[in-house]
Amino acid sequence: MYFITIQVVEIGEKERLIRVRNEDVIILQYTHSMYGVQVREKFIVNGNSFILYHVDTDNAALEYFGIEGKDKGNVRIHIKEFSIPKDSIGDHTLYIKNKALKIAQYNGRLGSINVKLRRIPIMIFLISCLWR
Repeated sequence: MYFITIQVVEIGEKERLIRVRNEDVIILQYTHSMYGVQVREKFIVNGNSFILYHVDTDNAALEYFGIEGKDKGNVRIHIKEFSIPKDSIGDHTLYIKNKALKIAQYNGRLGSINVKLRRIPIMIFLISCLWR
């Protein structure tokens, strides 16, 4: 049987599914625990992975991360998923399609919230939207 599938970002243990398309930008914003400065990590959706393409913060935090320069495109890393400590003091927030999602509100395994891309049948997505 053939199912129409869509691409989604899954946050936590299947708690939140947000439809995305290739080239959509996702921003993870938080306060750096050591330097106390805002960090904005910018990802682009690319097929089945995220590309981290820009880290925006002050020079000391960039140096801590091993990143040279503040220009757009100062990093290029392909990743399938990433995790964020649920109890982190950094007030982690994901921005996806004009939605601000506080990571602390989600559940995860072993104290971390996973963020990953998935392809799912559109019917599953619609049912999950009804439950919210």
